[in-house]
Amino acid sequence: MEKQSNVFFIIGLVFITLFLIVGFEYYFNKENRIYDDVKESYMLKEVFTPQRDENFYLEKIERNNSKVLNLYFVAKKTYINLVEGNPTLLWTYNDTFPGPIIRARKGDVINVTIKNELDVNTTIHWHGMRVPNQMDGVPDITQKPIPPNGTFNYQFKVLDGGIYIYHPHYNTPEQIERGLYGGIVVDYDNDPYEYDRDILMILDDILLENNNQVADFYKTMHTTMMGRYGNVLLVNGKVNPTYYAKEGEVVRLRFINIANARTFYISLINRETNKKIPFLVIGEDISFSNKPYETTLLEVAPGQRYDVLVYLPDEGNYSFIYYSNQGYISISNLIANKSSSVDKVDSYSKNKNQYVYENEQDFQDLIANVDNAEIINIDLYAEMQGMMEMKWSINGRVYPDDTLFIPVDEGRYYILEMRNLNSVPHPMHLHGQRMLVLDGDGIYSFKDTVVIPPNGKLRTIFKAEGKGLWLFHCHILEHAQEGMISVIKVS
Repeated sequence: MEKQSNVFFIIGLVFITLFLIVGFEYYFNKENRIYDDVKESYMLKEVFTPQRDENFYLEKIERNNSKVLNLYFVAKKTYINLVEGNPTLLWTYNDTFPGPIIRARKGDVINVTIKNELDVNTTIHWHGMRVPNQMDGVPDITQKPIPPNGTFNYQFKVLDGGIYIYHPHYNTPEQIERGLYGGIVVDYDNDPYEYDRDILMILDDILLENNNQVADFYKTMHTTMMGRYGNVLLVNGKVNPTYYAKEGEVVRLRFINIANARTFYISLINRETNKKIPFLVIGEDISFSNKPYETTLLEVAPGQRYDVLVYLPDEGNYSFIYYSNQGYISISNLIANKSSSVDKVDSYSKNKNQYVYENEQDFQDLIANVDNAEIINIDLYAEMQGMMEMKWSINGRVYPDDTLFIPVDEGRYYILEMRNLNSVPHPMHLHGQRMLVLDGDGIYSFKDTVVIPPNGKLRTIFKAEGKGLWLFHCHILEHAQEGMISVIKVS
Protein backbone atom coordinates (compact mmCIF):
# COMPACT_ATOMS: atom_id res chain seq x y z
CA MET A 1 0.00 0.00 0.00
CA GLU A 2 2.85 2.34 0.90
CA LYS A 3 4.64 1.56 -2.39
CA GLN A 4 1.41 2.23 -4.31
CA SER A 5 1.04 5.60 -2.55
CA ASN A 6 4.63 6.49 -3.45
CA VAL A 7 4.00 5.60 -7.09
CA PHE A 8 0.89 7.80 -7.19
CA PHE A 9 2.84 10.61 -5.49
CA ILE A 10 5.64 10.41 -8.08
CA ILE A 11 3.16 10.28 -10.98
CA GLY A 12 1.33 13.27 -9.55
CA LEU A 13 4.60 15.18 -9.14
CA VAL A 14 5.55 14.45 -12.75
CA PHE A 15 2.16 15.68 -13.99
CA ILE A 16 2.42 18.86 -11.92
CA THR A 17 5.94 19.52 -13.28
CA LEU A 18 4.79 18.96 -16.86
CA PHE A 19 1.79 21.19 -16.25
CA LEU A 20 4.01 24.01 -15.00
CA ILE A 21 6.41 23.65 -17.94
CA VAL A 22 3.62 23.49 -20.52
CA GLY A 23 1.80 26.36 -18.85
CA PHE A 24 4.93 28.51 -18.87
CA GLU A 25 5.57 27.76 -22.55
CA TYR A 26 1.93 28.33 -23.41
CA TYR A 27 1.84 31.77 -21.86
CA PHE A 28 5.23 32.69 -23.26
CA ASN A 29 4.26 31.63 -26.78
CA LYS A 30 0.76 33.04 -26.38
CA GLU A 31 2.22 36.50 -25.92
CA ASN A 32 4.46 35.99 -28.93
CA ARG A 33 1.57 34.70 -31.07
CA ILE A 34 -0.77 37.55 -30.18
CA TYR A 35 1.80 40.18 -31.16
CA ASP A 36 3.60 38.46 -34.05
CA ASP A 37 2.27 40.98 -36.60
CA VAL A 38 3.42 43.95 -34.55
CA LYS A 39 6.79 42.39 -33.81
CA GLU A 40 7.40 41.55 -37.48
CA SER A 41 6.42 45.03 -38.62
CA TYR A 42 8.00 47.23 -35.99
CA MET A 43 10.79 45.36 -34.24
CA LEU A 44 12.47 43.02 -36.67
CA LYS A 45 12.34 45.28 -39.74
CA GLU A 46 13.46 48.85 -40.24
CA VAL A 47 10.24 49.92 -41.91
CA PHE A 48 10.57 53.65 -41.36
CA THR A 49 12.80 56.26 -42.83
CA PRO A 50 14.76 57.14 -39.69
CA GLN A 51 13.11 60.01 -37.84
CA ARG A 52 15.13 63.14 -37.24
CA ASP A 53 14.90 64.07 -33.56
CA GLU A 54 15.81 67.61 -32.48
CA ASN A 55 14.54 67.46 -28.89
CA PHE A 56 17.22 65.50 -27.04
CA TYR A 57 20.39 67.48 -27.80
CA LEU A 58 21.62 68.98 -24.52
CA GLU A 59 23.11 72.44 -24.17
CA LYS A 60 25.78 73.18 -21.59
CA ILE A 61 24.62 75.26 -18.63
CA GLU A 62 26.86 78.31 -18.74
CA ARG A 63 25.87 79.89 -15.41
CA ASN A 64 27.97 79.23 -12.30
CA ASN A 65 25.35 80.21 -9.75
CA SER A 66 22.61 78.02 -8.29
CA LYS A 67 18.97 78.75 -8.94
CA VAL A 68 15.48 77.47 -8.21
CA LEU A 69 13.92 75.56 -11.11
CA ASN A 70 10.16 76.08 -10.87
CA LEU A 71 8.32 73.45 -12.93
CA TYR A 72 4.66 72.52 -13.38
CA PHE A 73 3.70 69.04 -14.54
CA VAL A 74 0.28 67.76 -15.57
CA ALA A 75 -0.17 63.98 -15.71
CA LYS A 76 -2.80 63.25 -18.35
CA LYS A 77 -3.77 61.00 -21.25
CA THR A 78 -2.44 62.00 -24.67
CA TYR A 79 -2.40 60.42 -28.12
CA ILE A 80 1.16 60.02 -29.45
CA ASN A 81 2.27 58.79 -32.89
CA LEU A 82 4.65 55.93 -32.13
CA VAL A 83 4.32 53.69 -35.20
CA GLU A 84 2.53 53.79 -38.54
CA GLY A 85 -1.24 53.75 -38.31
CA ASN A 86 -3.33 54.69 -35.30
CA PRO A 87 -1.83 57.00 -32.66
CA THR A 88 -1.25 55.37 -29.28
CA LEU A 89 -3.06 56.57 -26.15
CA LEU A 90 -0.35 57.16 -23.54
CA TRP A 91 -0.15 58.71 -20.10
CA THR A 92 2.18 61.72 -20.26
CA TYR A 93 3.61 64.68 -18.41
CA ASN A 94 2.64 67.93 -20.16
CA ASP A 95 1.48 66.11 -23.32
CA THR A 96 5.04 65.00 -24.16
CA PHE A 97 6.56 61.54 -24.39
CA PRO A 98 8.99 61.13 -22.74
CA GLY A 99 8.28 63.94 -20.25
CA PRO A 100 10.18 67.25 -20.26
CA ILE A 101 13.95 67.00 -19.75
CA ILE A 102 15.05 68.59 -16.47
CA ARG A 103 18.48 70.26 -16.79
CA ALA A 104 20.14 71.40 -13.58
CA ARG A 105 23.44 72.17 -11.93
CA LYS A 106 24.67 70.63 -8.71
CA GLY A 107 23.35 72.96 -5.98
CA ASP A 108 20.16 73.97 -7.79
CA VAL A 109 16.76 73.54 -6.15
CA ILE A 110 14.14 71.59 -8.13
CA ASN A 111 10.60 72.72 -7.32
CA VAL A 112 7.95 70.67 -9.15
CA THR A 113 4.21 70.94 -8.69
CA ILE A 114 2.29 68.09 -10.29
CA LYS A 115 -1.42 68.03 -11.03
CA ASN A 116 -2.95 64.61 -11.57
CA GLU A 117 -5.53 64.65 -14.39
CA LEU A 118 -5.55 60.86 -14.68
CA ASP A 119 -8.40 58.79 -13.29
CA VAL A 120 -6.01 56.84 -11.01
CA ASN A 121 -3.61 57.71 -8.18
CA THR A 122 0.02 58.50 -8.95
CA THR A 123 3.29 59.88 -7.47
CA ILE A 124 6.72 60.96 -8.75
CA HIS A 125 9.88 59.20 -7.62
CA TRP A 126 13.25 60.86 -8.33
CA HIS A 127 15.20 57.75 -9.27
CA GLY A 128 18.82 57.92 -8.08
CA MET A 129 18.59 61.36 -6.48
CA ARG A 130 19.40 61.96 -2.82
CA VAL A 131 16.28 63.80 -1.69
CA PRO A 132 14.58 64.32 1.69
CA ASN A 133 12.66 61.15 2.54
CA GLN A 134 9.27 62.86 2.29
CA MET A 135 10.11 63.81 -1.32
CA ASP A 136 10.93 60.25 -2.46
CA GLY A 137 7.50 59.57 -3.97
CA VAL A 138 6.74 56.14 -2.47
CA PRO A 139 3.01 55.84 -1.71
CA ASP A 140 2.01 55.04 1.87
CA ILE A 141 5.66 55.06 2.98
CA THR A 142 6.93 58.59 2.24
CA GLN A 143 3.69 60.24 1.08
CA LYS A 144 0.04 59.64 0.39
CA PRO A 145 -0.76 58.90 -3.28
CA ILE A 146 -1.80 61.88 -5.38
CA PRO A 147 -5.51 61.27 -6.16
CA PRO A 148 -7.27 62.19 -9.41
CA ASN A 149 -7.51 66.01 -9.66
CA GLY A 150 -5.06 66.29 -6.77
CA THR A 151 -1.76 68.18 -6.65
CA PHE A 152 1.53 67.68 -4.85
CA ASN A 153 4.68 69.78 -4.53
CA TYR A 154 8.15 68.24 -4.65
CA GLN A 155 11.07 70.44 -3.62
CA PHE A 156 14.67 69.42 -2.98
CA LYS A 157 18.25 70.55 -3.46
CA VAL A 158 20.33 68.76 -6.10
CA LEU A 159 23.27 67.19 -4.27
CA ASP A 160 25.04 65.29 -7.06
CA GLY A 161 25.91 65.56 -10.72
CA GLY A 162 24.76 62.69 -12.89
CA ILE A 163 21.91 61.23 -14.91
CA TYR A 164 18.55 60.52 -13.28
CA ILE A 165 14.96 59.52 -14.04
CA TYR A 166 11.62 60.68 -12.74
CA HIS A 167 8.72 58.24 -12.82
CA PRO A 168 5.74 57.13 -10.71
CA HIS A 169 6.07 54.70 -7.83
CA TYR A 170 2.37 53.85 -7.80
CA ASN A 171 1.38 50.79 -9.84
CA THR A 172 4.82 51.32 -11.32
CA PRO A 173 4.86 48.65 -14.08
CA GLU A 174 1.72 50.01 -15.73
CA GLN A 175 2.33 53.72 -15.24
CA ILE A 176 5.87 53.61 -16.65
CA GLU A 177 4.80 51.35 -19.53
CA ARG A 178 2.03 53.82 -20.40
CA GLY A 179 4.56 56.66 -20.72
CA LEU A 180 5.01 58.45 -17.39
CA TYR A 181 8.75 59.09 -17.21
CA GLY A 182 11.42 61.63 -18.11
CA GLY A 183 15.14 62.29 -17.85
CA ILE A 184 17.13 64.54 -15.51
CA VAL A 185 20.69 65.61 -16.38
CA VAL A 186 22.71 67.42 -13.70
CA ASP A 187 26.01 69.13 -14.51
CA TYR A 188 28.97 68.52 -12.21
CA ASP A 189 30.97 71.21 -10.41
CA ASN A 190 34.07 70.24 -12.36
CA ASP A 191 33.74 68.53 -15.74
CA PRO A 192 37.18 67.81 -17.25
CA TYR A 193 35.92 66.19 -20.46
CA GLU A 194 36.06 67.75 -23.94
CA TYR A 195 33.26 67.02 -26.44
CA ASP A 196 31.39 68.72 -29.27
CA ARG A 197 27.76 67.75 -28.71
CA ASP A 198 25.66 66.07 -26.05
CA ILE A 199 22.68 63.73 -26.62
CA LEU A 200 20.30 62.12 -24.12
CA MET A 201 19.30 58.54 -25.06
CA ILE A 202 16.31 57.14 -23.12
CA LEU A 203 15.92 53.43 -23.92
CA ASP A 204 12.55 51.73 -23.61
CA ASP A 205 10.25 49.13 -25.10
CA ILE A 206 6.46 49.04 -25.20
CA LEU A 207 4.00 46.21 -25.79
CA LEU A 208 1.43 47.22 -28.42
CA GLU A 209 -1.55 45.36 -29.79
CA ASN A 210 -2.33 45.31 -33.50
CA ASN A 211 -4.38 48.52 -33.18
CA ASN A 212 -1.26 50.27 -31.79
CA GLN A 213 -2.74 50.53 -28.30
CA VAL A 214 -0.89 49.49 -25.14
CA ALA A 215 -1.58 45.82 -24.45
CA ASP A 216 -3.53 44.80 -21.36
CA PHE A 217 -1.63 44.18 -18.14
CA TYR A 218 -2.59 40.56 -17.61
CA LYS A 219 -0.43 38.47 -15.31
CA THR A 220 1.18 35.30 -16.67
CA MET A 221 3.90 32.96 -15.48
CA HIS A 222 6.16 34.56 -18.11
CA THR A 223 5.66 38.15 -16.92
CA THR A 224 6.08 37.03 -13.31
CA MET A 225 9.33 35.20 -14.14
CA MET A 226 10.91 37.51 -16.71
CA GLY A 227 8.99 40.78 -16.51
CA ARG A 228 6.99 42.50 -19.24
CA TYR A 229 8.83 42.81 -22.55
CA GLY A 230 7.67 45.16 -25.31
CA ASN A 231 7.50 44.43 -29.03
CA VAL A 232 8.43 47.96 -30.11
CA LEU A 233 11.86 49.35 -29.20
CA LEU A 234 12.06 53.09 -28.50
CA VAL A 235 14.80 55.66 -28.11
CA ASN A 236 13.52 58.95 -26.71
CA GLY A 237 9.97 57.81 -27.45
CA LYS A 238 10.66 57.17 -31.15
CA VAL A 239 11.33 54.21 -33.40
CA ASN A 240 14.87 54.37 -34.81
CA PRO A 241 15.44 58.15 -34.43
CA THR A 242 18.41 59.85 -36.10
CA TYR A 243 20.89 62.33 -34.61
CA TYR A 244 23.58 64.35 -36.37
CA ALA A 245 27.21 65.18 -35.77
CA LYS A 246 30.33 65.81 -37.89
CA GLU A 247 33.26 63.63 -38.76
CA GLY A 248 36.14 64.00 -36.32
CA GLU A 249 33.87 65.06 -33.46
CA VAL A 250 33.59 63.71 -29.93
CA VAL A 251 29.94 63.10 -28.97
CA ARG A 252 28.68 62.67 -25.43
CA LEU A 253 25.83 60.16 -25.01
CA ARG A 254 23.84 59.83 -21.79
CA PHE A 255 21.98 56.51 -21.68
CA ILE A 256 18.96 55.78 -19.47
CA ASN A 257 17.14 52.43 -19.42
CA ILE A 258 13.53 52.88 -18.30
CA ALA A 259 12.18 49.59 -19.73
CA ASN A 260 10.12 47.41 -17.39
CA ALA A 261 12.40 44.38 -17.76
CA ARG A 262 14.62 44.50 -20.87
CA THR A 263 18.38 44.89 -20.50
CA PHE A 264 19.78 46.74 -23.52
CA TYR A 265 23.03 45.43 -25.00
CA ILE A 266 24.23 48.25 -27.25
CA SER A 267 27.06 48.73 -29.74
CA LEU A 268 27.77 51.65 -32.09
CA ILE A 269 28.67 50.47 -35.60
CA ASN A 270 29.90 52.26 -38.71
CA ARG A 271 27.40 51.10 -41.33
CA GLU A 272 29.91 51.33 -44.21
CA THR A 273 32.80 49.45 -42.57
CA ASN A 274 30.83 47.40 -40.00
CA LYS A 275 33.45 48.45 -37.47
CA LYS A 276 32.45 48.87 -33.83
CA ILE A 277 33.17 52.29 -32.36
CA PRO A 278 34.37 52.16 -28.71
CA PHE A 279 32.30 53.73 -25.95
CA LEU A 280 34.47 55.62 -23.45
CA VAL A 281 32.50 55.21 -20.21
CA ILE A 282 33.05 58.29 -18.04
CA GLY A 283 30.24 57.86 -15.52
CA GLU A 284 27.58 55.52 -14.17
CA ASP A 285 24.34 56.39 -12.39
CA ILE A 286 25.16 59.09 -9.80
CA SER A 287 28.74 60.12 -10.55
CA PHE A 288 31.74 60.30 -12.82
CA SER A 289 33.92 57.22 -12.67
CA ASN A 290 37.31 57.93 -11.14
CA LYS A 291 38.89 56.52 -14.32
CA PRO A 292 37.22 56.20 -17.73
CA TYR A 293 37.26 52.87 -19.54
CA GLU A 294 36.49 51.68 -23.07
CA THR A 295 34.06 49.00 -24.20
CA THR A 296 32.40 48.15 -27.51
CA LEU A 297 29.34 46.60 -25.83
CA LEU A 298 27.34 48.59 -23.30
CA GLU A 299 25.05 46.60 -20.98
CA VAL A 300 22.34 48.84 -19.53
CA ALA A 301 19.96 47.10 -17.12
CA PRO A 302 16.55 48.53 -16.13
CA GLY A 303 17.05 51.60 -13.95
CA GLN A 304 20.73 52.06 -14.84
CA ARG A 305 22.37 55.06 -16.54
CA TYR A 306 25.67 55.40 -18.40
CA ASP A 307 27.59 58.54 -19.41
CA VAL A 308 29.84 57.86 -22.43
CA LEU A 309 31.92 59.58 -25.11
CA VAL A 310 32.40 58.39 -28.68
CA TYR A 311 34.84 59.60 -31.33
CA LEU A 312 33.55 59.57 -34.94
CA PRO A 313 36.64 59.19 -37.14
CA ASP A 314 34.86 59.11 -40.49
CA GLU A 315 32.04 60.75 -42.39
CA GLY A 316 29.03 58.46 -42.82
CA ASN A 317 26.23 56.60 -41.12
CA TYR A 318 26.54 55.01 -37.71
CA SER A 319 23.90 52.89 -35.98
CA PHE A 320 23.22 51.94 -32.39
CA ILE A 321 22.70 48.18 -32.54
CA TYR A 322 20.69 46.28 -29.93
CA TYR A 323 21.60 42.62 -29.49
CA SER A 324 19.17 39.98 -28.23
CA ASN A 325 18.94 36.22 -28.37
CA GLN A 326 16.83 36.67 -31.52
CA GLY A 327 19.47 38.64 -33.40
CA TYR A 328 20.20 42.35 -33.65
CA ILE A 329 18.51 45.50 -34.87
CA SER A 330 19.28 49.19 -35.29
CA ILE A 331 17.44 51.22 -32.63
CA SER A 332 18.90 54.66 -33.46
CA ASN A 333 21.22 56.32 -35.96
CA LEU A 334 24.03 58.86 -35.78
CA ILE A 335 25.02 60.53 -39.04
CA ALA A 336 28.44 62.18 -39.21
CA ASN A 337 28.47 64.84 -41.91
CA LYS A 338 31.63 65.89 -43.71
CA SER A 339 33.55 68.64 -41.94
CA SER A 340 36.51 70.90 -42.61
CA SER A 341 36.99 71.55 -38.89
CA VAL A 342 39.92 70.33 -36.84
CA ASP A 343 39.76 66.61 -36.06
CA LYS A 344 39.23 66.00 -32.32
CA VAL A 345 41.17 62.75 -32.00
CA ASP A 346 43.60 64.49 -29.62
CA SER A 347 40.68 65.55 -27.41
CA TYR A 348 39.44 61.98 -27.29
CA SER A 349 42.92 60.71 -26.38
CA LYS A 350 43.11 63.29 -23.60
CA ASN A 351 39.69 62.18 -22.34
CA LYS A 352 40.90 58.56 -22.17
CA ASN A 353 43.67 59.53 -19.78
CA GLN A 354 41.60 61.57 -17.33
CA TYR A 355 41.58 60.79 -13.62
CA VAL A 356 38.55 62.47 -12.07
CA TYR A 357 38.75 63.74 -8.49
CA GLU A 358 35.11 64.90 -8.16
CA ASN A 359 34.19 62.14 -5.65
CA GLU A 360 37.66 60.82 -4.76
CA GLN A 361 37.42 61.73 -1.07
CA ASP A 362 34.06 59.98 -0.69
CA PHE A 363 35.28 56.90 -2.59
CA GLN A 364 38.35 56.61 -0.36
CA ASP A 365 36.25 57.12 2.79
CA LEU A 366 34.09 54.12 1.90
CA ILE A 367 37.07 51.95 0.91
CA ALA A 368 38.86 52.81 4.17
CA ASN A 369 35.83 51.67 6.19
CA VAL A 370 35.26 48.27 4.57
CA ASP A 371 36.67 46.46 7.61
CA ASN A 372 34.51 48.55 9.96
CA ALA A 373 31.29 48.10 8.03
CA GLU A 374 28.42 45.96 9.30
CA ILE A 375 27.45 43.20 6.86
CA ILE A 376 23.84 42.85 5.72
CA ASN A 377 23.14 39.54 3.99
CA ILE A 378 20.60 39.71 1.16
CA ASP A 379 19.25 36.55 -0.51
CA LEU A 380 17.10 36.94 -3.62
CA TYR A 381 14.84 34.11 -4.70
CA ALA A 382 11.40 32.98 -5.74
CA GLU A 383 8.70 31.78 -3.34
CA MET A 384 5.98 29.38 -4.42
CA GLN A 385 2.69 30.20 -2.70
CA GLY A 386 0.28 27.43 -3.48
CA MET A 387 0.39 25.33 -6.62
CA MET A 388 0.53 28.07 -9.28
CA GLU A 389 1.29 31.30 -7.41
CA MET A 390 4.88 32.56 -7.43
CA LYS A 391 6.30 35.55 -5.54
CA TRP A 392 9.75 37.12 -5.53
CA SER A 393 11.32 37.56 -2.10
CA ILE A 394 14.23 39.10 -0.20
CA ASN A 395 15.47 36.86 2.62
CA GLY A 396 12.26 34.89 2.29
CA ARG A 397 10.09 37.97 2.94
CA VAL A 398 7.51 39.21 0.43
CA TYR A 399 6.38 42.85 0.21
CA PRO A 400 3.94 44.25 1.30
CA ASP A 401 2.34 41.51 3.41
CA ASP A 402 5.59 40.39 5.07
CA THR A 403 7.97 43.30 4.50
CA LEU A 404 11.63 42.96 5.46
CA PHE A 405 12.69 46.09 7.38
CA ILE A 406 16.48 46.54 7.65
CA PRO A 407 17.47 48.97 10.46
CA VAL A 408 20.64 51.04 9.98
CA ASP A 409 22.14 54.01 11.81
CA GLU A 410 22.79 57.31 10.07
CA GLY A 411 26.51 57.90 9.55
CA ARG A 412 27.53 54.24 9.87
CA TYR A 413 28.91 52.02 7.10
CA TYR A 414 27.17 48.92 5.73
CA ILE A 415 28.07 46.22 3.21
CA LEU A 416 25.26 44.60 1.27
CA GLU A 417 26.31 41.01 0.52
CA MET A 418 23.80 40.00 -2.13
CA ARG A 419 23.23 36.44 -3.38
CA ASN A 420 21.00 35.65 -6.34
CA LEU A 421 19.64 32.15 -5.80
CA ASN A 422 17.94 31.73 -9.16
CA SER A 423 18.67 31.91 -12.89
CA VAL A 424 17.23 35.38 -13.54
CA PRO A 425 19.37 38.54 -13.09
CA HIS A 426 18.13 41.15 -10.62
CA PRO A 427 18.98 44.87 -11.06
CA MET A 428 18.66 45.99 -7.43
CA HIS A 429 17.87 49.67 -6.83
CA LEU A 430 18.46 51.44 -3.50
CA HIS A 431 16.60 54.68 -2.84
CA GLY A 432 18.28 57.65 -1.20
CA GLN A 433 21.80 56.20 -0.85
CA ARG A 434 25.04 55.97 -2.85
CA MET A 435 26.60 52.52 -3.24
CA LEU A 436 30.14 51.62 -4.24
CA VAL A 437 30.69 48.19 -5.81
CA LEU A 438 33.45 46.22 -4.06
CA ASP A 439 35.73 43.51 -5.48
CA GLY A 440 36.17 45.50 -8.70
CA ASP A 441 39.18 46.57 -10.71
CA GLY A 442 39.83 49.92 -9.07
CA ILE A 443 37.32 51.79 -11.25
CA TYR A 444 34.72 53.38 -8.99
CA SER A 445 31.50 55.29 -9.45
CA PHE A 446 28.53 55.82 -7.18
CA LYS A 447 25.69 53.48 -8.07
CA ASP A 448 22.07 53.23 -7.02
CA THR A 449 21.23 50.26 -9.31
CA VAL A 450 23.47 47.20 -9.49
CA VAL A 451 22.94 43.86 -11.25
CA ILE A 452 23.29 40.60 -9.34
CA PRO A 453 23.86 38.01 -12.08
CA PRO A 454 22.04 34.66 -12.25
CA ASN A 455 23.21 32.41 -9.39
CA GLY A 456 25.83 35.06 -8.63
CA LYS A 457 26.96 37.38 -5.86
CA LEU A 458 27.78 41.08 -5.49
CA ARG A 459 29.00 43.26 -2.63
CA THR A 460 28.40 46.98 -2.25
CA ILE A 461 29.19 49.41 0.55
CA PHE A 462 27.27 52.53 1.54
CA LYS A 463 27.26 55.11 4.32
CA ALA A 464 23.73 55.43 5.66
CA GLU A 465 22.28 58.93 5.34
CA GLY A 466 18.92 60.67 5.32
CA LYS A 467 16.65 59.59 8.16
CA GLY A 468 13.56 57.76 7.00
CA LEU A 469 12.35 54.71 5.10
CA TRP A 470 14.10 53.91 1.82
CA LEU A 471 13.03 51.17 -0.59
CA PHE A 472 15.49 48.55 -1.79
CA HIS A 473 13.99 46.59 -4.68
CA CYS A 474 14.45 44.86 -8.01
CA HIS A 475 14.00 47.19 -10.98
CA ILE A 476 12.49 44.48 -13.13
CA LEU A 477 9.21 46.13 -12.26
CA GLU A 478 7.13 42.96 -12.25
CA HIS A 479 9.58 41.38 -9.77
CA ALA A 480 9.07 44.32 -7.43
CA GLN A 481 5.32 44.15 -7.91
CA GLU A 482 5.42 40.47 -6.96
CA GLY A 483 7.22 41.12 -3.70
CA MET A 484 10.97 41.77 -4.25
CA ILE A 485 11.02 44.92 -2.12
CA SER A 486 12.51 45.56 1.31
CA VAL A 487 12.82 48.77 3.33
CA ILE A 488 16.05 50.28 4.69
CA LYS A 489 15.16 52.17 7.88
CA VAL A 490 17.71 54.90 8.63
CA SER A 491 17.50 56.08 12.26
